[in-house]
Amino acid sequence: MARLRGSNSRDTLRGTNSIDVLLGLGGDDLLVALAGNDRAFGGGGNDVIRGGGGNDLLRGDSGRDSLFGEAGNDRLNGGTGADIMRGGSGNDIYYVDNRNDRIIEGGGVDRVIVDGDTRFNLAGGIENLTVKGLDRFDLGIFTGNSLANTIDATQGNDAGAVRLYGNGGNDKLIGGRFGDRLDGGTGVDTLVGRGGDDNYYVDRGTDKVIEQAFGGDDTVFATASYTLPAHVENLTLIGGLAINGTGNNEDNTITGNGAANRLKSGIGDDILRGNAGADRFVFSELSDSNFGSGVDYIVDFASNGGFGDKIDLTEIDADPSGFGDQAFRFIGQMNTQNDWPEVMGLPEVGVVGWRITLNGDLTILANTDTDSDPELAIKIGNGGAVDADWFLL
Repeated sequence: MARLRGSNSRDTLRGTNSIDVLLGLGGDDLLVALAGNDRAFGGGGNDVIRGGGGNDLLRGDSGRDSLFGEAGNDRLNGGTGADIMRGGSGNDIYYVDNRNDRIIEGGGVDRVIVDGDTRFNLAGGIENLTVKGLDRFDLGIFTGNSLANTIDATQGNDAGAVRLYGNGGNDKLIGGRFGDRLDGGTGVDTLVGRGGDDNYYVDRGTDKVIEQAFGGDDTVFATASYTLPAHVENLTLIGGLAINGTGNNEDNTITGNGAANRLKSGIGDDILRGNAGADRFVFSELSDSNFGSGVDYIVDFASNGGFGDKIDLTEIDADPSGFGDQAFRFIGQMNTQNDWPEVMGLPEVGVVGWRITLNGDLTILANTDTDSDPELAIKIGNGGAVDADWFLL
């Protein structure tokens, strides 16, 4: 084992085939570690450090350093200057604290650790990126490459939001504690939020979003048909395709794009907004918009004479006590919520009507049993008379 120490001038230090420590100190030094698990520190100046074989630790300082890991699983830290780091073969780790650092990778499964910088694009050939050290009001923007990247913003980020972009590949993006933007790009991606009001961008239904309970008011923006996972409150369809949006058991806001969308709520007090296009608002269970709790609100229903939006009740059995799957019958306007037609002195089963409540809400009501209370209630955000063209029954 050798311990080699330079001067404050320009030095050339060459190690052995054992475990060496090379200290360049000042000056523009050349450090060559050769074989063994070596440690080489350039010090001040613009240094060139070569690791050789073995699992080496190479570190520059304030200058514009060039670090070459070569063979082995190396750790390369150029210091505060704008450095060039080339890991070579092996599973290497690069430490970046200057956005002008340049990384050239030669093989293996590698990781970049960005400490304190707010912008970084992952170089080709590198799989993993760890973000740490953001200041309180920083917005960090970090971008992957065409590989299957893992970008992790959980390490030591007590403050500061991040925007993580996966680009190509099947990526895993892990946000920090605050309101982040996670966009996997193409590929089957996994997006993980930790806290704050997070925005997730997905481009296929198989993209996976994982959100913590009580982790903020979160939104998925989707360019493909998508179903909200647990603990995510909002779904917004974007782009120009006629795609579908499905809620969960939270109180959701589901928003369509400009095309003909199929929007389906779940349990909860949901808000549905179709925007332009002939949209279909689908209710497959009475619990989707229950009269007692969880009444849904369609903000912008536009029938357009039967050629526009539709309320789809076809998946609900209008008379569960009867044989088969029964369809609803439209009965028109009701004076009260219990104003049902009667059959043998009992409220008719399997009917749907509408009324204006005392506070002015237009409400769709449906009855599926012989008591007087409706089982389904849907609030509509526009006025005007309702007719059978509004429905798929």
